Amino acid sequence: MDSLGSALWPVLLIGVASNLDNLGVGVAYGTLGIAIPPGPNLLIALIALGETLLAASLGRLVADLLPAAVADGLGAAMIVAVGVWILRGGPGSEGGLAGLMRHPRAADRDGSRSIGLGEAMFLGQALAMNNAVQGVGAGLMGLPPWAVAATGAGFSYLCTWGGAAGARSLGSRRLGRWTRLAAGALLILVGLNQLPLDNWL
Repeated sequence: MDSLGSALWPVLLIGVASNLDNLGVGVAYGTLGIAIPPGPNLLIALIALGETLLAASLGRLVADLLPAAVADGLGAAMIVAVGVWILRGGPGSEGGLAGLMRHPRAADRDGSRSIGLGEAMFLGQALAMNNAVQGVGAGLMGLPPWAVAATGAGFSYLCTWGGAAGARSLGSRRLGRWTRLAAGALLILVGLNQLPLDNWL
């Protein structure tokens, strides 16, 4: 990736795709009347920031050890693979984020109808899984780790807040299906576009 300008749109799209689950979670909690106050929401975003920065930096370090075309190809393939994985259902268990999307009340462990800081750490770890995996792929493609992390954290906060704010008019289950489809499709689009085909043909 030659410049921040050329990296801007894939960074933005990865940031959006990494956090569409946050939108669905925000709607789910808003529909149930479970509040996510600004402080806990900020903590969720900071968890995404830290995990994405570490993952993208690791990807960048590995990329420096490989020929550019190989690193770009691996990163793009990883992004495509994550997109396909999300389209097939994401985390394939009742635990983690999949379980939270089916049973949103699980994160409100004390039944207070408000997500506290401790509960936000649990929720943030579940939501940051996608950010971390995609961060490695972004780093391999040469995208700036700090830009990927900051964008991911910003969209994390906005999507969680926006989902809760729109909960009155949107159904959480329906939105969850659409956000998964949109996230998977966006990642596949970004990955395919970043494949260094000219270097392999």
